[in-house]
Amino acid sequence: MTIRRYLEFMHHRRVLLQTAFVVVLTAFYFWFVQSQETLLDNRGTWIENIENYMLQVRLEKRPPLVTPADVVVIEIDAGTFDADQEIRKDNKDPVALRAQIPELAYFGNNSLSWPFDNGLWAKLTDRLLGAGANFVAYDFVPNKTSPAGDTALASSFTQHAKQVAIASEIGGGQEGKRELMATPDRDLIPKVGVDIVGLSNQKVDPDGIVRRILHLRNIGPASREIWVGTSDEASRIQSRYEYSLSWLAAKKIGKAKNIEYDDPYQPTLLNFYAINDPIKSISLWDVLVNWDTNWDHGDFFKGKTIFIGPTAEGRFPKFVFDTPAGFQPSVQIQATAFANLIHNDSLRPASDLMVLILVLGLGAMALMVSLWMRAVLVKIFLFFALGGIFFEATQHIFTAYNVITPVAGAAIILIGCGAFGTLYDYLLEQYERQRTLDTFESMVSPGVAGLVLSHRGDLEKRLGGQRQEVVVLFGDIRNFTKMSERLEPETLVAQLNEYLERMVGIIQDEGGTLQKYIGDAVMAGWGDVRVQPPAEGAHHAVQAALKMQAALLELNEKWLSTPNREQLKLGIGLNHGEGIVGRIGHPRRMEFTVLGDAVNLAARLESATKQYRQPILVGESIFEMTKERFLYRFVDKLVVQGKTTSVRVYAPLSVRTGKAGPAGLTEYNAALEKYYSRDFAGATELFLLAKAKFGDSDFLCDNFLARCNYYYRYEPPPEDWDGTWQLTEK
Repeated sequence: MTIRRYLEFMHHRRVLLQTAFVVVLTAFYFWFVQSQETLLDNRGTWIENIENYMLQVRLEKRPPLVTPADVVVIEIDAGTFDADQEIRKDNKDPVALRAQIPELAYFGNNSLSWPFDNGLWAKLTDRLLGAGANFVAYDFVPNKTSPAGDTALASSFTQHAKQVAIASEIGGGQEGKRELMATPDRDLIPKVGVDIVGLSNQKVDPDGIVRRILHLRNIGPASREIWVGTSDEASRIQSRYEYSLSWLAAKKIGKAKNIEYDDPYQPTLLNFYAINDPIKSISLWDVLVNWDTNWDHGDFFKGKTIFIGPTAEGRFPKFVFDTPAGFQPSVQIQATAFANLIHNDSLRPASDLMVLILVLGLGAMALMVSLWMRAVLVKIFLFFALGGIFFEATQHIFTAYNVITPVAGAAIILIGCGAFGTLYDYLLEQYERQRTLDTFESMVSPGVAGLVLSHRGDLEKRLGGQRQEVVVLFGDIRNFTKMSERLEPETLVAQLNEYLERMVGIIQDEGGTLQKYIGDAVMAGWGDVRVQPPAEGAHHAVQAALKMQAALLELNEKWLSTPNREQLKLGIGLNHGEGIVGRIGHPRRMEFTVLGDAVNLAARLESATKQYRQPILVGESIFEMTKERFLYRFVDKLVVQGKTTSVRVYAPLSVRTGKAGPAGLTEYNAALEKYYSRDFAGATELFLLAKAKFGDSDFLCDNFLARCNYYYRYEPPPEDWDGTWQLTEK
């Protein structure tokens, strides 16, 4: 199969695979995610935490709902417990007011402690309902206080049984592991067959926030007695189910048609009317003191449902809860739930069909982007745009219809489809690039192939020629011409290929570029096709040269036992400098290479390895950049053929390990100092000592000893002598 046909096949498979992925992802969402996520309940899963956060964002982003005017909260706040001070702020005398308003005796500076006498609630109930209020609900559990007050409250509840509700509470006590239920005293509950008790417990999510309310709860072991029948024939039965206070109020005022769409057995998402702007609240002391003035003789309460409950956080901390609308008392939450019910404002989750349509639509658009947009950055931008469009569309649905669309499905589809499509395209592109690179590298150097594939935009500029710092390596086999005369061509080529495979592999492993083969010689470069710090290129080049010499020793040892193999010697020259990098040649046969003095000097140093009998020679700049990493031996200060300026040349010995160098190196370096300072007698003595430590056979010591002998005995150097030696051979 040709590359073109293969790529066409992969393109069609790409469409099929990504389409299948979106379908599988959607199925996974509805099978697994939906089972972990429910907007009506909260178990603290990570998906539900995301939805809770997005619900908060939606509530804050939408325009505030109009707070219902037919629901009012009368709060037992901190001001009520300090009513005298509040009254004095109005320039009134609390003592005189108590004579006019007997109810003030229940609280204020001289009040009895909580709970207030039931006579207060009896008079407040009668007054509110007498003024035309629709309903009065008490969000606390009343118990007996005084005989007169208890009798008055029981009488008021009996008279207004269809217009009042009082609270019960799960967790009012504990009996072993059994949770008990706190209920009003049975003597306060009217025996008329009308239940007036509703549960005031709040449903707190695992993160400590109240977002939902459970309108009907199976209270099980915490069951309570309720009165059934008529006032003439009343009896008690055990009830295992309890309505919420808000549901009971809505049910008793005859708003059943507006609440029949809500399942009371499932939690209901509360729709808080406005962040930091809850249902209107009035302080209890204000209602009593300013009944005639501020509240128009009670006409303000006409037609309204009144919720009464504690709000003083310091006195009643268990009645205050964190909500999406900030900290709110329980009575405010019950009033909000009631208003949601009678105005049909409760939040509703989107149907499965609606979610399926939205998710599939989003998946189809994400699939189109993934398939037909190959630019990664543009693709990412479009995925973000799709996410923004989805959010704005679902925000409009939320604002207009109180319907919440889960975002987890959209996030999973977008992230999953985007990641899969991008990864698939990336892998396919890398596969295509690798196939091209493999084919290309069989014809040119891997570094050049990488340059062509990585710089398509400015390829002509890069190949046209430019100056840059490079490190050049020349490696040549010694006496190859004589060896080629002895071996058969097939044998020679086989050994040469075995040798070159090992040497070129080392160069490439160290990040070098194979520039060319020059017969049996190898030319390589660092910094030619990939710009890198010169010191880094120099380090890798010296490392490669040392590894090449070590590898040749291994090959020679192996060839000792291999027929028709010769022992090889390798000379390597390394130099750093500015070179011209580009392609040269005939238009039909171009070659990417490096030109310049740095290249020529590297070639001369490689040739000089024969004269100095050293396997590796490096120029001064490479020595300066790598002397902290490698141990060197100074070779000479020389001028190569064709040059007029001298260069200091060194031979790398090994990688620095922190240990001292070979024996004799210290004496050798000391001898060099005396040699270049014209103390030839002193230098001779030290060179002889160094030679002895080197093993009585060292060409460099012999070379300098011969020069010292000549300069000392026969012809001293001129006054401007700087120790430079002129090479006469290439």
